[in-house]
Amino acid sequence: MRYVSGQDRISALTGNSLADVTRRVEQLPPSAPPDELDIVGDCDALYLSTGDLYEPWVTVEVRTRIVEIEANGDGIRPAVLQLMTIDALRAQQMSVQTNDRDEIRLRIGEGAAVIPTDWQALAPGGRISMTMVADTARDRFRVTFGGSSFDVPLAQWNGDWDMELTHTAFALSPVAEQLRAGVGLTAEMGPPLELCNRLRDRADD
Repeated sequence: MRYVSGQDRISALTGNSLADVTRRVEQLPPSAPPDELDIVGDCDALYLSTGDLYEPWVTVEVRTRIVEIEANGDGIRPAVLQLMTIDALRAQQMSVQTNDRDEIRLRIGEGAAVIPTDWQALAPGGRISMTMVADTARDRFRVTFGGSSFDVPLAQWNGDWDMELTHTAFALSPVAEQLRAGVGLTAEMGPPLELCNRLRDRADD
């Protein structure tokens, strides 16, 4: 991020040369020419192409993902509700599990390989948040859920020694399932990515 920010400052003073290597895509391609900057969606994420065969992309910025969970006034009931998909070496689901003791916990995984957090209280009318923040300096997503936290890798080496980036997307359970569980789910993005937005605006000029 510091490297691209420095290049952006120089580019702004010397004719906006970064505009020629910045492009907007809906989905990140497998590879691109070295030093190309790809903006995914509406500045949902920013990536730098390395030109390397095995590690073609470096994550520069990813916008924070947030899901707010609110209990109805009459309390919650036992259920498992989906929040997000995590596309990494293995496709995984992030979900919340509720019980009949006004408790909730976060789960990540697929099938039998599910890792849960500790149960946390969610009283009638109460709220709890799941926040997923990209920490590119440590190559991880930091996930917080009430008083619990854990890490999800930003990228991992596969069996062929190719680096695969982790991509996430909201995938909330249908409203009917939320109502049966006695909770409401709201997905939102975190603050805009300042560097990504500057690059996009200059490329569009």
